[in-house]
Amino acid sequence: MDPIISSEKTKEIFTDFARNSASKICVILGAGASRGYSREPNYLYTPPIVCELLDQDNYLVRETLKKSIHQDIKGHRAQMERRITNTFGGDLEAYLSDLYENDTADDRFPSMLRYLEDIFTLASNNADLDDNYYKSLLSTIRDLRGPKRWSVLTFNYDTILERSLADLPIFTPRRIFNKDEDYLNVNPKVLKMHGGVNLRYITHLDPQLSVESSGHQNFTEMMSNNEAPESYLELKDIKSEIPKVIGYKTYPDVGGRTITNFPLMMIPIHTSVGTANSFFGRQTALAKEEISQSGLVVAIGYQFGDGTFIESLKDLNLKGSTLILVGSKKLLEDTVDSRAYKEATKVWPKENIKIFGEDGFGSFVDALY
Repeated sequence: MDPIISSEKTKEIFTDFARNSASKICVILGAGASRGYSREPNYLYTPPIVCELLDQDNYLVRETLKKSIHQDIKGHRAQMERRITNTFGGDLEAYLSDLYENDTADDRFPSMLRYLEDIFTLASNNADLDDNYYKSLLSTIRDLRGPKRWSVLTFNYDTILERSLADLPIFTPRRIFNKDEDYLNVNPKVLKMHGGVNLRYITHLDPQLSVESSGHQNFTEMMSNNEAPESYLELKDIKSEIPKVIGYKTYPDVGGRTITNFPLMMIPIHTSVGTANSFFGRQTALAKEEISQSGLVVAIGYQFGDGTFIESLKDLNLKGSTLILVGSKKLLEDTVDSRAYKEATKVWPKENIKIFGEDGFGSFVDALY
């Protein structure tokens, strides 16, 4: 059976379910959604997808590499691109995994984290909020659903979704994202699955330590921390810049005490680094709950590349759930041979998986009108 559905059929399925079903709707956003969120073609501050993160044809990459803090990455960029392409088949996360596991003495892995932070902060702080596709989709679902519950799972590090939500007056009270509860306890629930530039991992380093911890060590500690998220999680304003490491002296006789303000971002996901971090574990559990309660799931620009996420869903009975995949021309060309479709079939029955028959996020949103 052909999984591709037309714009008209997509609107029929979505509108009927949103208006008439008490079951939840769950929207999953991947990098393709952020890339296509602006209604302005070739918007200058559009976040790059993974394969573009070192591509100097991208404006955000060029601007970020101008910063003195990233000169090491700029100097190694050509070699890094060749290694990513030739050794890791274009998979940046696999390359970062290799750096993390095998080059612990070098600072390139935490340098890449800082580089990614800067790119996605720059994209967020220059978000196009003038009638973008995020706002259109959010408004449409709100109009169709009314007070009925729904949720958004985002795998993106930027805060463009949050800014779009906060800019919409139709949500009462107006959405803010200053606390963890602002994501979890309001409709729609928003789950940042891999963290983001506005989520910080705060640690108070032992003042007895004679050597300052490295970025590599900070990341390792973060990924293995199974304490309650409130013991380390801090949210900064979605409009603020990246904070610098904060230090202050409380024990001057032993060299002072340092507070480390580290990005709560799950990079990479392919390595053998422990994934016991309680925040990411909680997000996966909450996402599983949302999907289990959703009769309609729409995945926009997402390849289902997080193996931990897929594994967590495998014991769900989703025979009564429809999944609509929204992607690029590549998805339409490959259909059942695409990565997104193959990974989705590990969770959803094949007959329940539909592929939107047009190219991109914008076409999907416009089809709903």
